[in-house]
Amino acid sequence: MRVTFILPSLPTLAGGNRVVFEYGNQLQAMGHNVTVVWPAQAARFRGDEWLGLKARLRMLKHEASRRLRRAPFPWFELRPDIRLLEVPTLHERYLPESDAVIATYWTTAEWVSGYGRRLGAKFYLIQHYEALHDPPDKSRVDATWRLPLRKIVIASWLKELAEREFGEQVYALIPNGVNLSQFWNDHKAYHSPPCIGMMYHQAEWKGATDGLRALAIVHQRYPEVRVVLFGVHRPAFALPRYIEFHHRPYGEALRLLYCSMDIFVSASWREGCGLPIMEAMACRCAVVATDSGAVRDFAIPGETVLLSPPRQPELLAQNILALLDDPAALRRISEAGHRMIRAFTWERSARQLEAALRRALAEEAG
Repeated sequence: MRVTFILPSLPTLAGGNRVVFEYGNQLQAMGHNVTVVWPAQAARFRGDEWLGLKARLRMLKHEASRRLRRAPFPWFELRPDIRLLEVPTLHERYLPESDAVIATYWTTAEWVSGYGRRLGAKFYLIQHYEALHDPPDKSRVDATWRLPLRKIVIASWLKELAEREFGEQVYALIPNGVNLSQFWNDHKAYHSPPCIGMMYHQAEWKGATDGLRALAIVHQRYPEVRVVLFGVHRPAFALPRYIEFHHRPYGEALRLLYCSMDIFVSASWREGCGLPIMEAMACRCAVVATDSGAVRDFAIPGETVLLSPPRQPELLAQNILALLDDPAALRRISEAGHRMIRAFTWERSARQLEAALRRALAEEAG
């Protein structure tokens, strides 16, 4: 099959882009021809009109620096036989003929819905419900959920949302995988004092502020514990002296950072998936997280992860302290999480995606 993925902008180190690249690698290895397309002008949408000024400025803020990091992308080992195509806009005339075309973000769904038969069966890979965090665009985001596209979601809560709020049937629920050749820890070392890690993100809904409050509570009880943060963006404020920060780790550096942690903390309010949680589990971290939605698809509360309600840092801190107080429980959560996450491979996810694509092609032909 000829499969085209449509990205909203030049790919950067973000979870949604990594998901597309993982699928691209797997489908290409399975014998398909994969093209990944993005527009040179990230702020355009269907009809060659501009987005609002605020959104335009937000999306173009780092345009110059992004262009210095063109493919191949140093943060991902993308197969060289995958076609990468930057186009003036996402107008159909700039795209190659394909058997299936997949929107990967709500702005790209607006474009894909208008494509003709030359682009093949049309899909919408829904990786989050962006209207939760970008209210000015809520009406447009919601409209994309009602478009006549075959919808593939990555989490059960997104499937429930589609059916409950929009009356839409989901074509396939395909959980994300974790790259076990990149994220692994065959010889787990538990540290004394323990190390706690967390991903930092500047978006408020990622919960970094809540996570830092929880870590401050933990530090009061266990001042000797090592605390590590990492992220694409440096915090705009001074971190406490007991926290070390790692800027833009990827590849082996990121794996080794996970492996240095005994506990991984996630404080997000709502996640489409939560790739860092999966990666941390693959590296045998004991995960303490907020109940942000998708985590229940790949973890069992109380057995492979400790969960607390979002936006309640005191309860998050209690779960962290529970593991620090009981090293045996920490190891039990660590090992159980590692065993469970090993079933979530990109090979499995790609086979499910391939089956969905083939089913759609058969429907179109019949």
